[in-house]
Amino acid sequence: MAITLTTRKKCKRCLLVKIAEQDFYMQGGRYRSICKTCYSANNARNRAANPEKTKAYQKAWRKQNPDYHREWSAANPGKLNEYQRRSRVKKEIAIALDCTPNDTQSSASSNAGGPSGGAKKG
Repeated sequence: MAITLTTRKKCKRCLLVKIAEQDFYMQGGRYRSICKTCYSANNARNRAANPEKTKAYQKAWRKQNPDYHREWSAANPGKLNEYQRRSRVKKEIAIALDCTPNDTQSSASSNAGGPSGGAKKG
């Protein structure tokens, strides 16, 4: 029987004690001081606060990596098919409900009963 060791670490932002191996990013051989959840929330706030900077960064990245999406699609056909299937279903639901696909996502998350709105975006 294998014994698995888990390292506990306290997030400096939310102050929750979490499992380091699954809840913290590594940087330079050490775990960051804030958990993945807080790190992602901080990045989302920064992107929302600086939309011009975000657009410029994305445009530069796409220019430097022009074949990325084509290569990813070829390497991940199953994920691509699932993404396309979900997109079609959302559009069909939107047409049936006479609303936009974004409206169906917001109504689905409000009906999910939790703050996260159900499934995690991928």
